Amino acid sequence: MDAAARPVEVVCVGDSITQRGQPSWQYPTYVQQKLGPGFRVTNCGHNGALLTDNASRSSDYYLSTPELKKCKTDSPSPDVVTIMLGTNDSGYWDTAKSTYQAEYAKLVGEFEKLNPRVKIVAATSPSAAAMWGGGLIKGAVIRDQIAPLVRTITQDNGYVLADVNAATASWFTQPDLAVWDMTNFADAGVHPNDAGAKIIADQFVTAIERALASLGATDAGNADAASSADAAIDGDLVAEPEDGAVSRVEDAATATTLPDAAPVVRGPVHEGGALAAADAALAMAAPADGAGCSCRTSSRSSRGTPLGLLGLALAFAFAFRRKRSAAL
Repeated sequence: MDAAARPVEVVCVGDSITQRGQPSWQYPTYVQQKLGPGFRVTNCGHNGALLTDNASRSSDYYLSTPELKKCKTDSPSPDVVTIMLGTNDSGYWDTAKSTYQAEYAKLVGEFEKLNPRVKIVAATSPSAAAMWGGGLIKGAVIRDQIAPLVRTITQDNGYVLADVNAATASWFTQPDLAVWDMTNFADAGVHPNDAGAKIIADQFVTAIERALASLGATDAGNADAASSADAAIDGDLVAEPEDGAVSRVEDAATATTLPDAAPVVRGPVHEGGALAAADAALAMAAPADGAGCSCRTSSRSSRGTPLGLLGLALAFAFAFRRKRSAAL
C-alpha cells in the first residue's frame, strides 16, 4: 500500500458479542482479516452494553462507557461505524422501546461529530435464546421487535444494513428459540464461538463494502484513489485470506498474529455486573498485552486519500476482484 494513503478506519460498536474475551471469538478480528491491511478495525464493544439508559445498569449505558471515550481517541475520524446494540436492551424492552430510536440517533451523532461524512452500518443483533440469564436477554424480543426496528431505522436514515439476525436464524432449530445448534455458540444460545464470529463478520464485511461503494458513487476518481485501487487489485489492500490464514490485529504499535481457530469454552457468559461470577467461570479474562482485538488501540494521524474517492477506488477493486475470481 502506498505510504501516503491512510487505511480506511472502521469502528465496531457493540456489546459482549462484539467485545468478547478472546480474539478468536471477536467478529472484528475476522472483519480485519477479511478486509485486509488497507483497513484498520477498532473494536469498541462494551461487555453488557445497552443502547438505552436503564437506572439499574447505568454503567452499561453505551454513551457513558469508557469504551466509547477510548474509541473516540483511538479513531478520531472514522470512515465507517458499525453498530450492533439491542441484545441487552431486550431484557428491558417494555421501557427501552420508547427511547431506542432516539438513543440510536444520539449515538450516531457522536460519530458524526468526528466525521460528518461517516458511513453507518446498522446491524440487527444475532439470534438468541428465548430466555437467557433469567430474562436479561430475550431472543423473541430481539427477533420480533428490535430487529425490525433496526431495519426501519436503517431505511429511514440511509444507513447500510447488516442483517445479522436473519443470517443467524438457522442457528436455532425451533421457532420458539428454545433449542439451538451449538456449532456456532460458545454458551447457551447467545454468545458465538469462532465459527459464529466468522459468520457475523461476513455480514459486516459485505455491508462495509456496500457503504464504501455508496461513498465512491458521489465522487470522481483521482490519482491517489487510482493508486489505492491498483493496490487493492494486486491484493495489497483487500486480499482474501486463504485457509489457515492469520488475523492481523494491531495493539498500539505492535502487530500480533492470531490463529484462525482457537479452543472453544462452553458455559454461561457474563452480560453485566449481575453475572460476574459466571463470567469468571467461563474464564473469559482479558487477553495478554498485545493479544486482544482492540484491533487497534493507538491513535494515528489522518492523511492521504479522501474517503469518498477511496470508496470509489475500493468499489472498483471489489468488483474487479470478483470478476477476476469468476474468470479463474
